[in-house]
Formats: sequence, structure tokens, C-alpha cells
Amino acid sequence: MRAVSGHNYFRKFRKGFSLIELVCVIVLLGILASAAAPKYMALQRDARIARLEALKGALKSADSMIMAKAAVQGDNLNAESYTDTNNYFEYNGVKYYKKYGHIDRNNMGYFIDGTPPGAVDKGIAKSRTEKVAGHQFRCRSFVGVCEYEWCDCYEGKTKVPGFPNDNGKVVGNSGQTSNDAAKAAQYFIPHGMEPSKFETDLCLVVYQQPVKLKDGSIYPSKVAVISDGC
Repeated sequence: MRAVSGHNYFRKFRKGFSLIELVCVIVLLGILASAAAPKYMALQRDARIARLEALKGALKSADSMIMAKAAVQGDNLNAESYTDTNNYFEYNGVKYYKKYGHIDRNNMGYFIDGTPPGAVDKGIAKSRTEKVAGHQFRCRSFVGVCEYEWCDCYEGKTKVPGFPNDNGKVVGNSGQTSNDAAKAAQYFIPHGMEPSKFETDLCLVVYQQPVKLKDGSIYPSKVAVISDGC
């Protein structure tokens, strides 16, 4: 029996893949990826919607807590002025403003992620409408994606996409009529989405504080998930 040298033996089994074999593998991986991608995207969408639903629950709980506290304190539920120093409640040593017994939309974010020291002036929480403590809260002023679990912002001149408005019945703080309930709303954008594109992305939670209608009645606060673009 002829002996096979070690050099020839290893050279015999050192043959690589042919071009056809490589192409077949690439095609097979492409087929698997195309089949898995929709399922991955669906899972990603479901995860975003689940986060939005959880946030909706947190917002409603915070609002209910403030409403209950206002009722216990006997607060004036018709008070709407943000500058009315008597229309606030105190939590952990910080004063937060209310609207008609509910939390003011531009203070709501503090109850979800806490209130940084730079957002408190003379014991009162600043509005989350403009730049506060290094953070920008105007939706269109955000650059890039939300890097946190969520980002909240305000865009008072834009209709809330997919969210009911009051068709001209809303009375704003200045007493001027408005056809856009967005002036009383704060938007909450999930991680990975671009706050500046909230109108087209349609993946957010909206908290609308109570508003006064022309007939003097109070339109209740609302929390809604908009997930068409998630």
C-alpha cells in the first residue's frame, strides 16, 4: 500500500469553495433574510407600541393622582392660569401647576422621568415647552432621534395627527378661540424615533390637558396612542 506523505495529504483536503458554491450560499442567506426581515420589523413595531401603551398607562396614572389630590385639597377646578401661584400642587418639594384640577401638559413629563435641579426655579418647575436644563422641548427643534426611552415635546401650532380636535370650540389661555386642541397637548416620542418628524412618523403618545369650551364647560384631559407609523 502506497504511503501518502503528510504534505500531500493536507494539500488534498485544503480545497476551498468554488464560485458557484459561494453564490448558492449568498442566495440562500438572502432568502432566509428576506423571510426573517418582516417578522423582525413586526416585532420591532410591536415592541414600540407596547412601550407606548405602557407610557399611556403611566401618564393616566399620574394624571389621576393629581386629580385626586386636587379634589382632596378642595382646589378650584375652574382655575386655568399657568401663572396663578395658588394653582399648583407640591410633590417632593417642587411645585407643579395644574389646569382645571389636572396636571398642566408642560409639567407632565417630570412625573415620568423626574425633575432635574436645573428645571426648578424658586421651587417651581419650569415649563417643558422651550429649552430647559439643556434639553430642547420644541418638537421641530430636536436634531436626530430620541436617545432616551422616550422624549416629550410641544408643538402648539400643529394639529395632533390622528387625534380628535374640538372644531373651533377650544378657548386658550389668552381667551382667543382656536380650532386646534394641540395647544393644550404634549407629545411623547419613543426611543429611536425623530421628534421633529412626529407628523409623518405617527408613533407617539399624546397627553392633552383639559380645555375650556365656548360654553364654559371643561373638556376633560385625554391620553391617546398614535401608532400608525411605528
